[in-house]
Amino acid sequence: MSAPASCSALWASSRPVRATQPALQQPGAAQAGRRDRLAVARAGKQQDAAVVEPPAATPTPQQQHQGDPASLAASRRYLSLLPPFLGRATDLEELSPGRLWALTQPLKLDWQAFDIRLRMVVARLPDGNMLVVSPIAPTQEALAQLAQLGGAVRHVVLPSSSPEHWFYGPALCAAFPDAAVWAVPGLLEGKGLPFPFFQQYMGGVKPRCRVLGVDPLPAELQGQIETEVLTAPFFIEAAVILPQHGALLLADTGFCMSAAEYGHLGAGNIKAAKKVGVWDRLGPITKVVFDKCPEQGRAWVDAILARQTWDTVVPAHATAPIRDGRAAFKACFDFLYQ
Repeated sequence: MSAPASCSALWASSRPVRATQPALQQPGAAQAGRRDRLAVARAGKQQDAAVVEPPAATPTPQQQHQGDPASLAASRRYLSLLPPFLGRATDLEELSPGRLWALTQPLKLDWQAFDIRLRMVVARLPDGNMLVVSPIAPTQEALAQLAQLGGAVRHVVLPSSSPEHWFYGPALCAAFPDAAVWAVPGLLEGKGLPFPFFQQYMGGVKPRCRVLGVDPLPAELQGQIETEVLTAPFFIEAAVILPQHGALLLADTGFCMSAAEYGHLGAGNIKAAKKVGVWDRLGPITKVVFDKCPEQGRAWVDAILARQTWDTVVPAHATAPIRDGRAAFKACFDFLYQ
């Protein structure tokens, strides 16, 4: 397999949304052509489909609170069992103009310099509504940013049994009562990491929960989402592929700390990141899972690489996106084939 790809070379730095920000690379020309032909073939059946207009420009939450730091702080206040415990800012980044975004919040204690972050990806569906993957805390600021994008949230994906990727699901879904919830197999039965009062906590969204890879996708998600599920003791993760955006979303299986973004950290943190193989490259932060289940791991990696509908990796933590994603993903899991 190929040598590790440098995250510094591949990373597009987070910044406020701009129309000139580079879009996600799309899959190869042959794949794009295939999708175009499929789109033409479907055109006769979709003449009545809604034409999605880009939302009118509206002030960002930061602009709305400009000159009023107390109001901005209030919009970020959120009590949580996950750090930071009292509140968090939300950064909105446009990954593909008018089509794909990342909303990122800190995931660290207030006094820590090392922030692994938590990233929710929002994709616009052909009907103008939204699909979100890996919910973040629904602060007033985050909800305002979602509203700014236009379109209603209709589908929420809980891609992992790791608590940070489902913990905010019930609260976010409370803001979008018409949204369907998609969970990895076994999550609703509590097969992930033990969590006190899990069944009671998830009880409010269970009636509208469906299972990824088990329940059939509705018409509006056909061709919009693909998943490959990895199941191991106390660990379940679905790699989520968004074919129309050429993106592979990873919850915990891939992790990159680019030197450009994390170079301010102390020598000890950098040394530790290099030791586990995530410094300036996409690395397997959950390597222990793959070491215990190498056959399942190889099958999962092979199934993802067999899909030609993605070439950019968007991890839910730390640095993202990683543009030359296929090379980085292959290098990440080289150890499974040695």
